[in-house]
Amino acid sequence: MTHTPRMTLGTGVVLLAALGCGGTTEGPGPTVDVVEPDTPIAEDTSTDSLVPSDIPAGEVVVVDAAPPPPEPDIWEDTAPPPELDIWEDTAPPTSVMSAVIEEPAPDQVFEVGTPVVFKGVVSDSLVAPELLSIEWASAVDGVLDTTVPEADGSVSFSTDTLSTGPHAITLTVTNPSGQTQAAAVTLGICEWASPEKFDINLSGTQWQTYGDAYWDPGGWLEMTGNVKGKKGAIFNTVDYLTPGDITLSFKIQTGPNVGTGADGFALSVFRAEDITELESWIAAAHSGGGLGYGISGNYGPVVAEAFHVEIDTWHNVYNGNSEFHTDPTPENHIAITLNGDPGNHVLWAAVPNIEDMQWHDVTVVVVGSHVTVTLDGNSIIDETVPDFLFRGGYIGFTGTTGYYTNYHRFDDLQILQECLVP
Repeated sequence: MTHTPRMTLGTGVVLLAALGCGGTTEGPGPTVDVVEPDTPIAEDTSTDSLVPSDIPAGEVVVVDAAPPPPEPDIWEDTAPPPELDIWEDTAPPTSVMSAVIEEPAPDQVFEVGTPVVFKGVVSDSLVAPELLSIEWASAVDGVLDTTVPEADGSVSFSTDTLSTGPHAITLTVTNPSGQTQAAAVTLGICEWASPEKFDINLSGTQWQTYGDAYWDPGGWLEMTGNVKGKKGAIFNTVDYLTPGDITLSFKIQTGPNVGTGADGFALSVFRAEDITELESWIAAAHSGGGLGYGISGNYGPVVAEAFHVEIDTWHNVYNGNSEFHTDPTPENHIAITLNGDPGNHVLWAAVPNIEDMQWHDVTVVVVGSHVTVTLDGNSIIDETVPDFLFRGGYIGFTGTTGYYTNYHRFDDLQILQECLVP
């Protein structure tokens, strides 16, 4: 038997007659309720019900209900908040580092081989000093030291191995994160001029020979030779010593006429205006007791500024004829005299016999008005000369003989006045 479908239209409701009893629908679609025959349909008393109560038994009721309302959007019309930045508007902390060199002071000059002490202070705002790495370095000699800081950040070391010349010294501190801070100081390492060995002929050098003096092929300067009536001088006519403290060292040799040798010799520094004036003084200097430098006092009218270290082996006694002063001792002596006057012994000391044809070392140190003289390493003069200051000038050697004679030799002159940075 064939059933003709019956459709009832209502708001949002479609009724379809079922084909056969207990039929099903295939595929996705609206919800299907099957009403068994002879089963009464409960009356829906709800005013909102969409299903009529008079649907015959055995018919399928399909309800196309409206979809449920969407879930509310809690961020409706509002962007979600950004993730919280714990460093909002603030950079992560960084170390504040410091490096300071306390010693040496800038531009100091040190003699080569002299210990130089370096001191400094380092710090880091986030790191204990003991955890910092330190490096002292020279732009010339490279890394000098890698000292570990003390608890207060102080660092120090000393070295005597810096090479001669100017140095830029850097103190660099590094923290565990690799941050660095540096400080720098400049200094100089100087060296003294090499001694004058006089090992080569003086011709063409800054040394000029006068009178009877000569260069000996043995490698020294000879003022007279062991010959009567001689006067000689050899001066450096190029280099001019500056005023101020000075150290002079040289070797002397005299003899062989022990007890009867004459007259003696001297190292002199004349503050002449020029070579012409210097040479006029050398020419005017007296022989005999004048030792080749006597130009003032009883030895002449010349007014000069000069400094002399004389080595006298003859006892002069004033007679107004050939002897123009009396020595302070009949012994061999070394004296400091001034201003071209061999009779003006401002300092002197008797010495053992030096007429032995042996080389003897003489050192003269002038610091302010204080003068120290040593012979073969032994101090023989250590006194202050009132109102005296070394005035500089041309340096040279003189010596004389008379009726009595000796050799008068100089060698190995070293002038320690200005330690120069190469």
